[in-house]
Amino acid sequence: MTLTAQPLGDGSLTMEKLRQLLAVHAEQDDLDYKEHLDLSNTKDKVELVKDFGAMQSQPFGGYILVGVDGIGEPTTAHGPINANQFDPATLNGIAHSYLPSIRVNATTHEVDGITVAMIFVGAPDPPAIAIFSKDGQYADATGRSQTVFRAGDVFVRRGTQSVRWSYTDLAWVLTPIENAVREDERRRATAYVDAVSQGQRGRSLATGPIGSLSWQLEDNDFQSALLEAMRANDEIPIRHAFLSLVGEAGALLNQSDGDDDLNRLLDRLTTALSLAVTYDDRKLFAAVLATFQSIYALGVTGDGNLALGVRGIRLLWGIATRIEAVGGLAIRLRGWWAIRPLTLHGDGRLTQLHYVSWFRHALTEASRANLLYTEPDENGNPVEIGGPLVAVARQHVERIPALRPDTPSVSRFELNTAPDEHDPVLDSLAQFDAIWGIVAVARSRREFDHYPSFAAFYARRTAPVLETLAASPDVRQQVAHEDEPFLRDAMKSVIDTAEQQSWAAYHRPWDLHSSVVQTYLEDQPERPSL
Repeated sequence: MTLTAQPLGDGSLTMEKLRQLLAVHAEQDDLDYKEHLDLSNTKDKVELVKDFGAMQSQPFGGYILVGVDGIGEPTTAHGPINANQFDPATLNGIAHSYLPSIRVNATTHEVDGITVAMIFVGAPDPPAIAIFSKDGQYADATGRSQTVFRAGDVFVRRGTQSVRWSYTDLAWVLTPIENAVREDERRRATAYVDAVSQGQRGRSLATGPIGSLSWQLEDNDFQSALLEAMRANDEIPIRHAFLSLVGEAGALLNQSDGDDDLNRLLDRLTTALSLAVTYDDRKLFAAVLATFQSIYALGVTGDGNLALGVRGIRLLWGIATRIEAVGGLAIRLRGWWAIRPLTLHGDGRLTQLHYVSWFRHALTEASRANLLYTEPDENGNPVEIGGPLVAVARQHVERIPALRPDTPSVSRFELNTAPDEHDPVLDSLAQFDAIWGIVAVARSRREFDHYPSFAAFYARRTAPVLETLAASPDVRQQVAHEDEPFLRDAMKSVIDTAEQQSWAAYHRPWDLHSSVVQTYLEDQPERPSL
C-alpha cells in the first residue's frame, strides 16, 4: 500500500471533485481510472466488484472513474459508457451479494462532451474487513468459467492494481478497526467517569444543607441527588424537597409566565415517581403520587368544576400524560403493584371527579378545551392527535431519562406518524393504557370510565399485557383487587370499545387474535353487560 499525502476519499460527487480527481493524472491507492465498462457484461461486473472490495480496504474508501484513460483524460476510445448503468441502486444491487458491507454512491458528469461515471466506495462503517461472501465468476469467450475472487478473499489496492492481500497488508488493514475499538473504549471510559462524577455530585447535594435537593435542579442533578438520598434511607431531604411543591405549583399557575417552571416542577415529580417504581420504593411512591394528586386538585373546584380555565386544563393534561408514562415503565418492569394506584385517584383528594380515574377526567376536559390537536394542516384544518394519551406520554419518555432506565436510547416519536415497528416503550404505554381502562371499568362498573388511546396502534402492541392478565390470577389480583366476573366484564368492555374506536376514528380494524384472552373471557361466569 502506498499512501498519498492527503486521502482523496471524502465522498463528494460534485463536478469540482471530479475535476480534482482528473487533475491527479495518475491512479492512486484510492483512485482508479477505467476507460470503459459495460455492466451488462458479467466479466465487467465481477471485475468492478473486485475493485469495490479493494477500495473498501482503504481507510477512507476511494473513487473509481469510468470513461477516463490512464492519465485522467476523458475518453470514448472503447465507446461511450451507458450512464443508466451507474445508478447507485444498480451498483449496490450488483455488489451487495458479494460484499454485504458495501456502501457505494455514484453519479455521472459531462466533461468536454464525454460522459464520465464517478463512483465512490466507502469504507465499512463500523470499520471491518471487507471479505467476499461468495465467488465472483464469469464465462470467457470459450465458455470456460473464470474466477476473479473466491468467498473468503480480501482484496487491497497496490498502486494501480486491486490484488489479494498478504500478511504485509494485515497491519494497515486492521488499523481503522483498532482505532475504532480504542475510540469506543474511550467513549465508554468517558461515560463511566461522567457517571461517577454525576454520582459524586448527587451525593454532595443529597448530604448538603437542607434545600440542596430541589425541583429547580437540572434533571441529572436532581435524579442523582434523589437516588443518593434513597440509598442512604435519608427521608429528611426528600420530605423537605416535596413539602412546598403543591404551594409552589399553585403560585406558578397564577403567574402569566410560570408555565416553563411549572413544567419543570412536574418533570421532577415524574422523575421521582419513576425512581420509586424502578427501585420498588413504595413509601416514596405513595408520597410523590399524593403530591401529584394534590397538584391535580388545583385545577378542579370542590364541586368538580374546572378552576383556572384553560391553564388549569393544561395542568390536568400535563399530569395525566406524565402519569401514563410512569405506567408504561411499571408495565416494562412488571411492577404490577403500581398499576391500580396510578389509575385511580387515591385517598379522597380527588373525590369530586365524576370519573374514577383521573386519566378519563383529563382526557375529557382536554378534548373539550380543544387541546388534543396538532398544528393545522395545509388547509387550515385542525388535526386530532391519534391515541393522544399514549402518544404524548411517549414524547415525555424521550425527554425524561428516569422514565426509561431499561431503554437508555429511544427513537424520536412524531405525533400522527407511523411509529417504528419495534418500539418497546410505545408497546408498554399502549399496554398500560389498556390495563388502566380495565381497572377503572372494573372499579366503577361503567363503560364510559375509559377511553382507548391504545386503539390508535396495532393490537399486537397491547396483546401481551392482556394475555398476562388473562393467564395469571396473581397479576389480576395485584392489578385490580376486583372480583373475577367484574374484571372479566371490564376487559371485554375495553376490548369492544377499542374495536369500535379504531373503526370510527382510524378506519381500520383493531383485531386481537389471542386464544388466551378469548378462553379467559369465555370461561368466566356470564354477567349482565356493564
